[in-house]
Amino acid sequence: YGFGRGRTCNVLLRLRRCPEREVCTSDADLDCIGVLEWPDFGAGILVECTLHTDGAITIREKSVLYGSKDSGWEARFGQPSFVPGSVFVISPTQAPTSTYQDDTNSAYDELLGSDSFLVKSLRNREDGGGRLRVTSEMRLFRSKRGSITRQEGGINIDSSFASTSSPPPPICFDSNFHAPSISLSKDKRTVTCTTSDGRGTVFGNVGFTKGVHYWEVKLEKAEIGSVFIGVAEKPGSPSGSSQGSSYGFESQPRLNRWLGWGFVNFRATYTAGAERVYGAHCHAGDTVGVLLDCDSGRISYFFDGVLYGEHILNDLGCAFENVSPFGFNADGCGSGGAGQGAPSGVDGGRSGRYPSNGAVRPRALWPVIGLRHPGDRVTMSSKWMTSHGVDGITVLRNALAVDEVFCNYEGNRHALYRTKHVDTAESNAKLPKWFIEDSFFEYNRWKSDKWLRSSTRGSGPYKLSSYGLDVDLDTSPFACAAACAAIGLPTAFLPGDLVDVKRSAGRILELQEKALVLGTYQGRLFYRLISQKSEGGSLMEGGGRAWFWDESEAVEGGLHIIGNGRGLSVELPKLSRFKPVTGGLKIVYQGGAVVRSDLEIFDGSENIGKIPHGIVIPPDNIIERRLNSCGVVRYLVDYEPVGRGWISSRIRGGKEELIVDTLPSSSNGDDPLSQLLYATPEDSATVWYKNYLQAIRNNGC
Repeated sequence: YGFGRGRTCNVLLRLRRCPEREVCTSDADLDCIGVLEWPDFGAGILVECTLHTDGAITIREKSVLYGSKDSGWEARFGQPSFVPGSVFVISPTQAPTSTYQDDTNSAYDELLGSDSFLVKSLRNREDGGGRLRVTSEMRLFRSKRGSITRQEGGINIDSSFASTSSPPPPICFDSNFHAPSISLSKDKRTVTCTTSDGRGTVFGNVGFTKGVHYWEVKLEKAEIGSVFIGVAEKPGSPSGSSQGSSYGFESQPRLNRWLGWGFVNFRATYTAGAERVYGAHCHAGDTVGVLLDCDSGRISYFFDGVLYGEHILNDLGCAFENVSPFGFNADGCGSGGAGQGAPSGVDGGRSGRYPSNGAVRPRALWPVIGLRHPGDRVTMSSKWMTSHGVDGITVLRNALAVDEVFCNYEGNRHALYRTKHVDTAESNAKLPKWFIEDSFFEYNRWKSDKWLRSSTRGSGPYKLSSYGLDVDLDTSPFACAAACAAIGLPTAFLPGDLVDVKRSAGRILELQEKALVLGTYQGRLFYRLISQKSEGGSLMEGGGRAWFWDESEAVEGGLHIIGNGRGLSVELPKLSRFKPVTGGLKIVYQGGAVVRSDLEIFDGSENIGKIPHGIVIPPDNIIERRLNSCGVVRYLVDYEPVGRGWISSRIRGGKEELIVDTLPSSSNGDDPLSQLLYATPEDSATVWYKNYLQAIRNNGC
């Protein structure tokens, strides 16, 4: 069963804040509950967490929320059943996990910890029958914590702004699960087909068993019919269907064929050799979104591309049904008749309906990419969303809680009939305490008037068919300023502002669009397109749903506010990762650094010159540093013989040799401005909010 063999499992920790302790102060730890998802085991574990003031987190596993608790856990515990009680104490690592050269995770802190488990029923033959101990090491990534609240500039901020929700790290590819014909980039976000040895497949590093999940994939180079985008079970994992197959645990599974269920970029779905006409043709530069609804058992796709010169945003509809990891089909899950006649995910993808039949052990579905033509290249976008949904235990507890409230209400109502003089306060006090506290919390949330519920690209066309990915957007000025700082905007966009959009998903739009700023969710700025100069009807076919911008779209006037914004044109300090403090950039690649006119690297990006090997670009000539839509680190520099343009930090593809090297800063720390670094969006928003309040007072608003 794989016990005793070193293996890597990917986990996802979801935390839920306690309403009574929403704000974590600097002198107290915060206790909360959450779900620790183990997709390799097809399970979710209820955990109790303590967030310590020094940045450490204590995670205590309590019980299985979903998945099998009595089978499949041999690889972790040396026995079939799950063993509760594991405690992980993970702390921020002292050494930085990335540099300015390769920093997909530069906006994130790495936390590291371990736990050991003493196996009860197994003995070690090597030491004469001694007991076995299993040690597990856990690494988690989270957004960096704010630091400017210490004493700089006498800035004070209300404690309610001390913590904002943060975006999850981007999905990457698994270096242990890819075909030999596919190579991974150093940041593991880009895959390239190197040989024509079959139809190679590569797996993502995050799997899903429950909930609704949406991610986007960008096609950099793609021949028609050579790119497969979908989901599949991971061969050889405890939750996979091939656990008992000939793969075993000691051999690497063959991934030279397309696995699972997916969409091929020549307008077709593909599974188990069966194809069906679906969707649209996708070419290089287009973006394909994948919507996996594990609860209703559906897979859908979203198209963001250019067709005949027009920007098209289109929900392609349901591609597969009956693919729930729990074995239920859409009809069996009470979909309300939202099925679209898509092919079934069972029986080789042929059409048909099947009665719901639960699986003994839930499986996990992982994002997969398939490539077959040499030179094909695909990048996993940083834009993705995920929702845990509602598990059966939570539904049952909610039903019991509602029953408790009704029983108390009925008892109080009958008491009113029996007694003419009833103390109202005493009668209301008989309601459950938790109900009164939750009601008061929801009342205060409503009273704050800063939340807006909105659908997103991951919500799907049928709101009642599943929980979807609807979000509650935070419309407060501080949260919006932090989200704007995260993508490098010079000023804050606030809800209600109108924005001219000239960039989208790595493309410069020929016809600019108009968007309405809505608010923030998980530290990302959401908008909704309200005007599009095309005849494709995109706003009626999914383009009108809310979505969010990234830093590649906020560069060089890609987003421009219309008129006088509600942020009163107060300057937003730029994060240090956009303007790094260095001693300069040295060109170390023998072929020099190619200077292009645009952040993106495509045919329309003009090659304006080259900087020779050995040249040092001084700090004053380093204008900006950003990631483009494909995750490539780019610098905007001034080089007199060429002019202003963008250069890359590494060669794209191959061995990814270093092009530029950052030199250490020569600053001795005497300049106070050099010490005021904005490491996190909250740091920048704190300074902006102080100036914003002052501008309001000056304008008499």
